[in-house]
Amino acid sequence: MAAASGETATLEILSGDDSVLIIDEVIGNHLVGSSQSLGTRWPMVATSTGVAMLAHLPEGFVAAVLAKPLVSLTPKTVTDTAVLRQELAKTRQRGYSFLQEWLEEGLIVVGAPLFNHDGQVVAAISLGGPAIRFPATREPEMGQLVKQTAQRISAKLGWE
Repeated sequence: MAAASGETATLEILSGDDSVLIIDEVIGNHLVGSSQSLGTRWPMVATSTGVAMLAHLPEGFVAAVLAKPLVSLTPKTVTDTAVLRQELAKTRQRGYSFLQEWLEEGLIVVGAPLFNHDGQVVAAISLGGPAIRFPATREPEMGQLVKQTAQRISAKLGWE
């Protein structure tokens, strides 16, 4: 995925009851790009992987996450629960999240969930880069790349 796009790819898992944890990444081949440290935790409501997972987690879990104050990391981070619920619905419908500058200004990231053999969300992957190389017009291309990669990984985990 990183090689095909030139952008940085991550693998993240749920950490605690409202964060994601980066457990692996492949750095893109551009000098300017996204890079995180392994072990970094972020609020799931501000990350493409967190939103991708949250869109497929049980409603009780989602309600508990949304009951907490939503942290604003940038001027574009969504902190309105109604708007976030709309984004979760869009994510479920298209099969990937597309977040423009929610985590960091200038960073665009696409995420998709990974499912195990029982159909439970166990992780998510993402592909991200700077807005200058990742305009909204690339959303369908990057979204499909991440979604298809997530489907292949999920199949290896036993999901249909």
